[in-house]
Amino acid sequence: MKSFLLICQFICLTEAISNLEMKQLKGIQNLMKNLHNGVFTTCNIVFFSDLVDFNTAQENCRKFDVGTGSTEGNLATVNTDKKNEDLKMLLSMTYPREEQPKSDWADTKWVWSGLRKTRDNVGEGSKEMVYEATEWQWADGSTPGDFARWLPGQPDQNSLKKGKKGCTEDPKCYQNQMRINHDGNWDDTFKFKKHPYACDYQGKYILSSEKKSWEDAKTACDDAGLQLAKIRTDEELNEIMSAIQYFLGSGDESWSKWDANNWLWLGGNDIKKEKKWMWVDGEKIEWNIPWEKKAGNDNSKKKMKEGQDAMSLSRWGTIDDSFRLGIFRPFACQCPGS
Repeated sequence: MKSFLLICQFICLTEAISNLEMKQLKGIQNLMKNLHNGVFTTCNIVFFSDLVDFNTAQENCRKFDVGTGSTEGNLATVNTDKKNEDLKMLLSMTYPREEQPKSDWADTKWVWSGLRKTRDNVGEGSKEMVYEATEWQWADGSTPGDFARWLPGQPDQNSLKKGKKGCTEDPKCYQNQMRINHDGNWDDTFKFKKHPYACDYQGKYILSSEKKSWEDAKTACDDAGLQLAKIRTDEELNEIMSAIQYFLGSGDESWSKWDANNWLWLGGNDIKKEKKWMWVDGEKIEWNIPWEKKAGNDNSKKKMKEGQDAMSLSRWGTIDDSFRLGIFRPFACQCPGS
């Protein structure tokens, strides 16, 4: 009886965790709902909607510079169910399945990942090939191991002669790269194919272009399992400024200084005690805040019965204190543990 109860408790706990993960995934979808820059991200993966060949995707990820610092980026390492689910969601958001061509092999039904065949990669197709996980590697040198989501019969490593169906390699092209579809299934294919691509995301921030009050932005981050963003160093300021360019796009000269698109809600606030600025998790702000001129003066708003208790970041890197309820702006959430 005791063993039965323990099993039931484990099942209930597993279901609760699964439901929480689904809720948070939905929350992240909501954060990215109206992004129009063709770049979408979770805390694990950043997705680019451009259709490019494998080599271009690999080079673009290498240069991707939000949160990587001096470390080069790489095509996504999809070695867990969580990352596989993230990638499925991002592909579905960017190229909804129901809007794609009927063919299962349409370019927009797949996304490049970072798995490559690095050994014995000149086979002649499925009749001669035996799948060996150790012959396939991610960017960090690891192999698929027990986690693999190959379609039935894949990888088959078919080949094409030079001049056939886009092959430009002499004497043949081989299917030494891996792509992932809307169902999270894997297929090996030729590097000259063109698909959207995904890079590993090493940054701290997820940005939303949805305009919300500070309070609603805080709730939206919470729903996604995140929190309104912190900036604790000049390096983090530089990172979030780069993230603005990647995820929200460049600004517009026609916007006035106080246009909502020029500002981004952060988690800083002095709600509990005036001029005692803290992040939403209660951490004291010790960063030397680059205030806007005359900011931090807590002008009151009689109709709203509130002071300027919420922190927002400008596109030029300054901070303003603002009203939490009647002003609507994009916002930045912070990934757990970052």
